[in-house]
Amino acid sequence: MKRIMILTVAALMVMTLPSFAHAANLISNAGFESGTYVNEGSTPDNWWKGGSGWQGWKNNGEAYDGTKHVAVGTGNVTDWAYFGQDVLGLSEGIKYDFTAYVKTENWGTPVARLQVEFKDVSNVTL
Repeated sequence: MKRIMILTVAALMVMTLPSFAHAANLISNAGFESGTYVNEGSTPDNWWKGGSGWQGWKNNGEAYDGTKHVAVGTGNVTDWAYFGQDVLGLSEGIKYDFTAYVKTENWGTPVARLQVEFKDVSNVTL
């Protein structure tokens, strides 16, 4: 079985199987709404944080949809920060669509990236 690791700075993430009917979202807690929110250092359910920058889970009314969103930032162009999620059980040869809503701030040169890595069951990048 292959697995996929999704890294995102998105406020809302959707990964679906394309079809003529409305496809199911394969990302758990895609809108970052679920979890025990204590402060922005908390982590939403089914997500993890990484990188050398700052990651925050926000509840300040700036979400694209719902009430919560994630935010990332760095003070150095060589640093990066992200929220990620492992999605298991994907099938080889199937087309998956990835969609993300991203908002950048007006400082420096804002950059956002949706990164997808395919890994085997031993966590080795394919």
